[in-house]
Amino acid sequence: MNIGGEFEIRKKDYSKNFHPIGKTLSNLDNNFTINGISSFNQILISLKKKINKIYIPAFICESLLLPIKKNKIQYEFYKIDKNFSSKFIPKKNSAILIIHYFGIQNPLLNYLLKKNKNNFHIIEDCSHLYLNDNFKFEKKKNLFFFSLRKHGSIGAGGWSNIDYNLNKKITYKKDLLKNLSIRKQKQILIEKKSYQKNEIYFLNEFKKIKIFYEKKISYNKIENNFLKMNFSYKWTDIIKKRIRNWEILDKYIKKKFNKVVKKVNINQVPLGYIILTKKRDKLLKYLKSKRIFCSIHWPLSKEVNLKKFKYEKKLADEILTIPIDQRYGYRDMEYIGNILKSINIKQL
Repeated sequence: MNIGGEFEIRKKDYSKNFHPIGKTLSNLDNNFTINGISSFNQILISLKKKINKIYIPAFICESLLLPIKKNKIQYEFYKIDKNFSSKFIPKKNSAILIIHYFGIQNPLLNYLLKKNKNNFHIIEDCSHLYLNDNFKFEKKKNLFFFSLRKHGSIGAGGWSNIDYNLNKKITYKKDLLKNLSIRKQKQILIEKKSYQKNEIYFLNEFKKIKIFYEKKISYNKIENNFLKMNFSYKWTDIIKKRIRNWEILDKYIKKKFNKVVKKVNINQVPLGYIILTKKRDKLLKYLKSKRIFCSIHWPLSKEVNLKKFKYEKKLADEILTIPIDQRYGYRDMEYIGNILKSINIKQL
């Protein structure tokens, strides 16, 4: 049993033809980069002469700070509430980054659209959102970007609705090929039931890959050959599996943990089964001992004032994302569900 961790490449997850979401992706203007932060970087390059500051949520993946700093743009954190929204209004000649967390469209977007009189620029991070049925690429009026890593597939690719000075040549070809090779090797060993004895090697390799994608900012386009696997991914099947797996796990967990996402559907496709618990670190360790490897989205940046952003600190200290992705079936979810159901959280 091995649940969680970086995605392996499984042939059964791909089709010979492009699936609906893949077809939409393939028809987008060729603004693809190696990762989400490179796409965010393109947006910031286009804006930096128009703005004097960008406002960003304090609860954020720290890698998103890198392109802001690279472009030497002044930034300021803003608070979010228990709905991951805010009532914050940016100042004139500024930009604001809105993150659509965990498959939920952030209510802050509609709030700001009503308040905005062309005084500030709205940027959306749609990395957790683009699988939602009601997400329409072509109807977005704001600047937006996303990372293709968040829902699996080949682990590479970022896109924004702006093509600002992107070089046409391929970027980091050797790194991309190695990334694909490691993921294919992992699946081969899983099928041979010999992955676990080679696990340390793969953990070290995936750690290097993770650092690469979270730290590297490229000004080059990614070659479409690297994205064809993304385009032929069985996205519609994957959406159904994620929703089904979340619902199976939810029947076991019920009200035992404080859930971040209360419901899922085709317009709210889950990133994971996300809970809050004060015993997060102990639960994380316990689940790891059962070969269930969970994620934390996200630790707070050291720059965040913990006294000022108390709710964000609570999230960072208590949040845990339990895997429910397309690699797993009923038995896997039942396995996780029974373990979580039987845990005496007070005794951890």
